[in-house]
Amino acid sequence: SVAALRDAVARLCFDEGAEKKEEEGPLQLLLGESCLAGPLPLCSAGVRDGAVLDVLRCDQRCLLTASADGTVRLWDEHGTHLGSLQQGEWATSLDFHAESLQLAVGLFDCTVKIWSLQHGSCRLTLRGHQGPVMSVAFNVDATLLASGSYDRSAKIWNVQDGL
Repeated sequence: SVAALRDAVARLCFDEGAEKKEEEGPLQLLLGESCLAGPLPLCSAGVRDGAVLDVLRCDQRCLLTASADGTVRLWDEHGTHLGSLQQGEWATSLDFHAESLQLAVGLFDCTVKIWSLQHGSCRLTLRGHQGPVMSVAFNVDATLLASGSYDRSAKIWNVQDGL
């Protein structure tokens, strides 16, 4: 779970019972009550607009964060910032498919972007929702993607052609 805090800071937690209720402070990566990394000011990783809206573990050693500054960031298990993908709009939700190296990003501008992490590029933008996209999920073989929106709709997309 993620607790977004004032002053562009957040505390990331992997289990539901570890959520902290602090008013402000540095970024910390927690596993239960154990601190994996931190404290780190978010500004040290380039976060200016702050709130972390989604966190996704992409493997046992890395996680991805979606932020209100329009950036998806990759972090290692020690809290080291490894790279970023600029979205141009608030990134609200994430899903990653390890075998195909595809990343789906739900955005506040009512779209979903499908990224090829192998090539480091956005290969498809899905349009059709009338509200911010709040959740995304690949099927098992990453041929389909489900998206859910604030507009009360859910859509199933063909990841190959966007239909």
